[in-house]
Amino acid sequence: SGPSFSVVVARYREPVDWVSTGISSKVHLYNKAPLHDDQVSRFFSVHTLPNVGRESHTYLHHIIDNYDSLTDIVYFTQAHPFDHAPHFLSSVMSNVGLCRPYQGLSDVTGNVYDCNVQQYERMFPGIQEGFTRTLRELFGKEMSPATIRFYPGAIMAVHKSLIHRRPREFYQQCLSLLDHSVDPIEGYTFERIW
Repeated sequence: SGPSFSVVVARYREPVDWVSTGISSKVHLYNKAPLHDDQVSRFFSVHTLPNVGRESHTYLHHIIDNYDSLTDIVYFTQAHPFDHAPHFLSSVMSNVGLCRPYQGLSDVTGNVYDCNVQQYERMFPGIQEGFTRTLRELFGKEMSPATIRFYPGAIMAVHKSLIHRRPREFYQQCLSLLDHSVDPIEGYTFERIW
């Protein structure tokens, strides 16, 4: 039977009809906007969350609420993964998450991207201070690198053993950094430090 897996979908208003019947019974759909009743029945579970904290708020909610019962591999995705991960469904169906403890799915070739924090400041005012504050809050140190390597889009496969390297309280602390705004600057930080 192999390792168990689940798919966590962070949805705002995106259509979710792309979820194939092959994986729908493994999907935990987290809604931050209304969903029609006819869309609900095909998922393993459907949850309503307040519209705060971007996708990382959703992912953290799932980790905290299911910490003791996580599947072996958890796929995390935005409700429309295809801009960042055009092959998301085939990656899940072939269980690419078996490859390593963490696999970014925005580019399954293994490439990562450089995030020059100062350059991002022009696009996302406050992100440099957000990085510094988030890393200080979570790890007790100032941010030293000017560049962070990351998979864009916060679309990934993670083994539960990697999640369990930190206690539930760590993820609760992470969540507290995101639950104050619809679009907190920390949300962009988390997208780049997953």
